[in-house]
Amino acid sequence: NNINSDRTNQNICYIREAPEKAYEKLFSQAVKEYNDNQKQPCRRIKNYYEHILNSKREEAFYEIIVQYGNQKSSSCNSEVSEETIKMLDEYMKSFQKRNPNLYVFNATLHNDEATPHLHINFIPFYTSGREKGLCKGVSFKAALIEQGFIPSNAMKNQTVAWEENERNVMEQILNSHGYNRENKNDKHVHMNVTDYKIYKEEEKIQKSLNQIKRASAEESNENNITRLKEKLIQAEHMNRKLSEIHKSQYVPCYYSSPDKLAFVQSALDKEKIQYHETDTGFEIKKCFIEKVREIEKSYKPVRSTLRDKLREDIDRLVLASDSVEDLLRRLETEKYRIKHGKYISVCPEQSEKYIRLKSLGESYSELALRNRIASAKDTEAKYTANLNALSDSDSFERTCVQSICVYFVGIKRGIVPMKKRNAKQPFSWKNDVELDKLSALNAKINEGASLDSLKKDFEINEEKVNNLRKEISEQKALLSYFTNLKEKIKIVFEGQPADQDTFLTAKREIERFTKFSITKDNYRNIYSLITSKESMINRLESELSEKTEELKISADYYTFAQKIAGGTYVQELAYNENIMKLSDYVETGSAIIK
Repeated sequence: NNINSDRTNQNICYIREAPEKAYEKLFSQAVKEYNDNQKQPCRRIKNYYEHILNSKREEAFYEIIVQYGNQKSSSCNSEVSEETIKMLDEYMKSFQKRNPNLYVFNATLHNDEATPHLHINFIPFYTSGREKGLCKGVSFKAALIEQGFIPSNAMKNQTVAWEENERNVMEQILNSHGYNRENKNDKHVHMNVTDYKIYKEEEKIQKSLNQIKRASAEESNENNITRLKEKLIQAEHMNRKLSEIHKSQYVPCYYSSPDKLAFVQSALDKEKIQYHETDTGFEIKKCFIEKVREIEKSYKPVRSTLRDKLREDIDRLVLASDSVEDLLRRLETEKYRIKHGKYISVCPEQSEKYIRLKSLGESYSELALRNRIASAKDTEAKYTANLNALSDSDSFERTCVQSICVYFVGIKRGIVPMKKRNAKQPFSWKNDVELDKLSALNAKINEGASLDSLKKDFEINEEKVNNLRKEISEQKALLSYFTNLKEKIKIVFEGQPADQDTFLTAKREIERFTKFSITKDNYRNIYSLITSKESMINRLESELSEKTEELKISADYYTFAQKIAGGTYVQELAYNENIMKLSDYVETGSAIIK
């Protein structure tokens, strides 16, 4: 909605190159030299781009957005828009020369939104200073240091220095076109995001104070004066608080635990407290340190040990391995060190201690692992054979079997989450929630079920449940009437105390009950009638409970079958898993977006 398609042809594309090709151009020779020196095949890098994508240490590439002014001062419809485009064009054409270690593979000037602005995507790389690993590789920090941006203190690291330099270049271009950079604060020409927000809040408070102090004559009655005094006190308190925050110095907070760092940052985000991220934590105003310490105390680490992580990785890799030897090679590619001896031992990257596989439990001994690998292969072979037998078919059955085979691939590649049916047992094809559901549906299809028949089962069960609910409602209404009639019978035939009007009303009510004549001889039948109704309602409610469960199962089967028939089920599992993973990498307080 923010795009004006009439101006899209005015966009300028400087360069558009696939990141995969850029990586090939930049690093192919370095990767070849590295691989040639590796004696163990598992340590060789097959695809450097995917290697970096799957790494949590470095970003594959970065994006910056560059803009002069804002929507008010330099919108696409303003008189200065053409001049703004010229300045952005000048900045873009000098960017690569100025930043030789930031390879630009995609750059576009957008002129079809609210303001003209640049999108620049680049790959940061180093070319020296590495004794181990690649002689040329990806690192934003190393790239900037190689360009000469040396960290001077905790407040001014290489990224801050580089950003400041880029802003200075922008300002020089601005001045050369006859414009000056707006001074947002007399004492601080260039404010960071936090200081600028505080400054704007102080402006609002000062405006509020001025309005309060200039109360009109009409407002000068006793109640208004009291209310205005309260607002004045609140505003002055807020002003003092903002002033304290503004004057407070930044102090660093360091964390060795990524989980604890994420917990603290999340809590600060909820409180809307600003901070600057660093390589090992963040920097925050000193006045907020007590709040940070309070948050830290409430942190409770998740009890997930290295042994738990090792079990989880083995469970996943077992399904993708052809043998125990293949499994060990796959563990090595995930940064585990392997030691062979009487017992196979594995050392996680974050530890110096080796863990014997047999000590993880009876399912992780060498013999057990061989059996688990064989069992997994048998299961996959069975469904692969079924799929091949249905290769000429375009049936619902083939779609279901194909989904099972795709699910196998998703689990083995780690793009679909593992869900255990029995949490105490290792994950396997026999202990998999999703495969259970898929297999059950496949069994139903083999018995003759189709999408239409599953829908029909659902509709029939839905009708049964609705009819039972209606019948129960009617029987409860009758029970209520009989219970009320019993109270009248007590007055008329059992002598329960009542005044004359109540007695006559009760007698008339009994006489209106024409189904059978109620007399002194048969009035006690009402008790057995009530008991019978209560028994009937209990039976119907029990039947409703059973039919409701059947309805739920049939609804689940039908909904599940629809997803399978649409061919979207496994993709949906993978999509949801990807969203969960991406949520772990969302950065705050930075113009660089992952």
